[in-house]
Amino acid sequence: MLNRNILMDGHYFIGLLEKSTQQINALCDEFQVYIDESSDVYVKNEDTQGQIQTAIGKGQLLINQKFKQFRGLCDKNINAKNDSLQLKEGEFVTRDEDLAGFWDMVYLQVEDINRMFEKLSELRKNNWITEAKPAIKPAPKKKVTTGPKTTETAASKARAEAARQRIQEMKKKAALAKNQNNEQQNPQIIN
Repeated sequence: MLNRNILMDGHYFIGLLEKSTQQINALCDEFQVYIDESSDVYVKNEDTQGQIQTAIGKGQLLINQKFKQFRGLCDKNINAKNDSLQLKEGEFVTRDEDLAGFWDMVYLQVEDINRMFEKLSELRKNNWITEAKPAIKPAPKKKVTTGPKTTETAASKARAEAARQRIQEMKKKAALAKNQNNEQQNPQIIN
């Protein structure tokens, strides 16, 4: 899109900005009549009105916010080259490369708005009739298995029972040993 042989400074980008502003304003004006109730070409379909309003709104928002911000950066770039701008503490000079990077980001939004108006133009050619797309049924949900099923076999049940019995026996032996140890330490005197 950008030709690298041209000096791409604040002046260059202001030219691109003005051209894009005129183009977006023209598209907004062209489609505004379709949502104006007093117009002969008023579109009654609410979904289509919403699409038109969205495209116009995005276009105006881009012009009123991002373009103004970018214009300020371009002016700052031009003034810095003329040495007529005194920078405040913490401010930086806006370089040509900075402008190119910012424009690349802004231009993505310009292209998005252009695509929205292109779709609206196609819709207008079809007398504002949208093609009914067949409803897509969602795929049936599959059961999610978290791992292999654990089924206890007779052998695994027997092993578990044997382990429980061994633990019980160890507990009994430990309790008996403790009792015998206590008896040896505290002998009882029987009369």
